[in-house]
Amino acid sequence: MIELDVNRTSVKDKSEIKKHQKKLRNILMCLVHLFKEIGYFQGMNYIAGFLYQILDFNEEKTFYYMLAMQKNTKFKNIFQNELALLQRFFEVFKKILIIYIPEIYQHLMNNEVNENYYMPPWFLTLFMFTQTVFDKEDAPKFIFLVIENYYLNGWSAIFNAGYTIIKYHKNEIIGLKGNKLLNYMVNNFGKEDAKNNNFENIKKEYIKNSFHINEELIDKLLKVSKYEENKSKNIEN
Repeated sequence: MIELDVNRTSVKDKSEIKKHQKKLRNILMCLVHLFKEIGYFQGMNYIAGFLYQILDFNEEKTFYYMLAMQKNTKFKNIFQNELALLQRFFEVFKKILIIYIPEIYQHLMNNEVNENYYMPPWFLTLFMFTQTVFDKEDAPKFIFLVIENYYLNGWSAIFNAGYTIIKYHKNEIIGLKGNKLLNYMVNNFGKEDAKNNNFENIKKEYIKNSFHINEELIDKLLKVSKYEENKSKNIEN
């Protein structure tokens, strides 16, 4: 699986692609050896590939960033219990939309675009899509800002990033319907975010939003989500 995924991981330096893929393979194999309880999961190659490139192709630094992610954050929790936490994250994000931008939530629901369609990569790869992100001039800077906040503050950084981008593109989202809206959310979402002044504007919005999209809110909403899940199971029983 590692071999297959590494061979299709995009690297901006095409001249020495084999050398870079070998280094990425080494990093992932070492992590799998150290964290046997997690093993390898698809998407891990995107994270390693992004960090490797943003850290100037430094194999050692990339390994330690990945090691810190496994040891010092709650990232690995998402891969336990058959991704049960991922589904709860979807519920939490839905509540954030309902609380802060209900008109967006209602528009998505009216067009049958639910969280399962566009959110999984946000949490499984932490926004680090190496196939597209390095085609955008400033996108790596914003994503690296989010990742550093994730290391410091936890999952709220990822919720805040998704919320910020949706809020920033409110007018575009409201203006689309049906399959066009679905395609935008899944494939073209935030495509222009690195151009002109968008990067700085989104960065400012992200920092401002962090005052209310924080770990305290996420913890509370996770508890609500867990309560609702248990309540639903009791009703079924």
